[in-house]
Amino acid sequence: MRIAAAASSIIKNSVPIRFLTWNLRYDAIPDSIPLSTTLDSLPTTIPADDEVQFYQPPHEQPWSTRRVSVARDILFGAPAIICVQEALSRQVQDLATLLGDEYSWVGVGREDGKISGEFEAVFFQVGVVEIIEWDTVWVALPS
Repeated sequence: MRIAAAASSIIKNSVPIRFLTWNLRYDAIPDSIPLSTTLDSLPTTIPADDEVQFYQPPHEQPWSTRRVSVARDILFGAPAIICVQEALSRQVQDLATLLGDEYSWVGVGREDGKISGEFEAVFFQVGVVEIIEWDTVWVALPS
């Protein structure tokens, strides 16, 4: 009975948060284009409808082509917590820059426990979420 009462109290005082998970698809076609170059190439005016290609052919796009759109979609939804999968260090760093000071992140690369390999990074809104403690555990099926 106490558990139910405590749970009821927590629910009454809770605030809904938006949570997003996104498989970024690691950068299989790296082109070494810096983020600043991508940002400098964005149009300064809104293009006319006939200048916009709304649908692109279904083939792999380099991260340098996708990163601004990914960040735009994240910022539009304003999730409090964002989990990204298959992100390489440069992808995590690009997102951290594009999302700005409103978001911070935690995570490590799986190859060295620091920056090498794919990340399962967790971004969070600084004013909404407080990280008290975190850890990364990589699970592998027995062979």
